[in-house]
Amino acid sequence: MLSIFLMAGLTLVPGPSGNYIGVQVDNQYQYVVKAQVQTEYVNAGDGLYVRSEPSAESEKVGSLGYASSVDVVGTVVNSDWALIEWKDNYAFVCSDYIQEEKIEVQKKSAGNSDGNVGRYLGSYMVTAYEWTGDPCANGCYPTTGYTVACNSLPLGTHIYIEGVGERVVEDRGGGGSDWIDLYLGDPDACWNWGVKYRDVWIVD
Repeated sequence: MLSIFLMAGLTLVPGPSGNYIGVQVDNQYQYVVKAQVQTEYVNAGDGLYVRSEPSAESEKVGSLGYASSVDVVGTVVNSDWALIEWKDNYAFVCSDYIQEEKIEVQKKSAGNSDGNVGRYLGSYMVTAYEWTGDPCANGCYPTTGYTVACNSLPLGTHIYIEGVGERVVEDRGGGGSDWIDLYLGDPDACWNWGVKYRDVWIVD
């Protein structure tokens, strides 16, 4: 049996045979997982949510971009969910949106309005944020159509976002290395934007 520590509330127990793992949730019920350790790849164009339990109603604990690799521990019996390794822990994704075959993402180039070619950075999760009344990390106030927040790119970096256009990193926020927060200012515009996955380039 695998000996691993799951997120709070989840406990592994022996399954009906050596090829199965039982997952208890707060000692109230369990999922039986058929062990199938392998690397798979996200084939959902808009990315894939990672959840605390094998249910679309469960808590979202993160997300994976298109073509991201994911280490699958096993598949939940009689369901379309997979148990995966997740940030030194374990969580669930819908197995309908992962595949065994590796997805090769074409390394693209893009130009801004002046025709300058940029270096392709990859697929980023792009969210949106509204006016807070505070200046950006660079000391300036955010501007719609210009400002983005990103923790992994230097302040002042000019980037080109697929379907959005050229923007400048002026603020910090969002999350990991593949996350950009787009300043839209208006709460309704941010709500309508939601979460999208877009290709991003450095603009030279």
